[in-house]
Amino acid sequence: MTNEPKTGPGVLAARGHLLRLGAPRDTSAVRHLVTFLVTSVVTVLVTRAYLAATGYPQIGGGGLHLAHVLWGGLLMALAMMLLLSYVGPTPRSLGAVVGGVGFGLFIDEVGKFVTSDNDYFYAPTAAIIYFVTVLLVLVVEGLHGRRAHHPAEYLAVAADRLAAGLAGGFTPAAREEARTLAAKGAGEPGADLVARLIDAVPADDTDVPDPVRGAVHRVVRWLDGLVDRTWAAWLVISVLLVVGAAEALVGVRVALGLVPGLPQWTGVAILAAVAASVVLMSVGIVVGRRDHLAGAVWVRRAVLVSLLFTQLLVFRAVQWTAAFGLLLDAIAFVGLEVALREERMVKARGA
Repeated sequence: MTNEPKTGPGVLAARGHLLRLGAPRDTSAVRHLVTFLVTSVVTVLVTRAYLAATGYPQIGGGGLHLAHVLWGGLLMALAMMLLLSYVGPTPRSLGAVVGGVGFGLFIDEVGKFVTSDNDYFYAPTAAIIYFVTVLLVLVVEGLHGRRAHHPAEYLAVAADRLAAGLAGGFTPAAREEARTLAAKGAGEPGADLVARLIDAVPADDTDVPDPVRGAVHRVVRWLDGLVDRTWAAWLVISVLLVVGAAEALVGVRVALGLVPGLPQWTGVAILAAVAASVVLMSVGIVVGRRDHLAGAVWVRRAVLVSLLFTQLLVFRAVQWTAAFGLLLDAIAFVGLEVALREERMVKARGA
């Protein structure tokens, strides 16, 4: 069976608005966006630790103070200039890191801009930063997690990889990636031409280092290896139970009035959210005995409740010390995403 190119005036008209505007989604976008978000959070934590260790020094004098929000804005501008100046996928990893550091320095000083006295130590700052991070995660999920890529998007990304190859040549791995993307866009107008250009690009045995991409691939391969191991599922459940127990302990302390400055209803809300996560997790364990995919979906819902509601309230109560629970929730969420992807692929092959 051959894939005939789609032709006729109705082919482009039938595509979505973003494709008509020439804005296909990059298949590597989630990796770059996660790099941006992780770098932002790490920058905030490192900045807070550094300032606390050095006694909160100030750069400037004579009534002037160069706050690190200015350096953050400068780095974000630098990232934008980098991303707007070059074509091809290579600059995006660097842009994600530079932009992430800049955004972290920017959002770290949010307390100064939501208080009338410019209070850097404003107590809800941690919760505000956490809320913004979760909101951005939901935006990523909405943009890339709900709809499968259109064949034209795969072809456009293949052409993007081709642009890098035309300038610097293709390593064997890069050429194979471009071929795979072009194959997924087979049948689209121009697909055959793109495929031929990919084969015509000169070979280059020297791979341009991309440490971000390499680290992400190693983590994904490690998680892929865990998916097939029975103990991995129980490890995820155990991690979630530990996080839930820690969250419940905070909720009890707040409900008993042991955390100054917080209303007791916040503790009740934390305990209710923990209870909801436990119920969802229990359903996932029961359902998972019959259907691993359905069970993982229920457990993922439990993690989302913790990420979107419980952790936000816990951050308001204990601030930066809640980062450990957030890290465990995030790791469990990523592991479940990999497991769900593998299960769906297995079901699709068997259908």
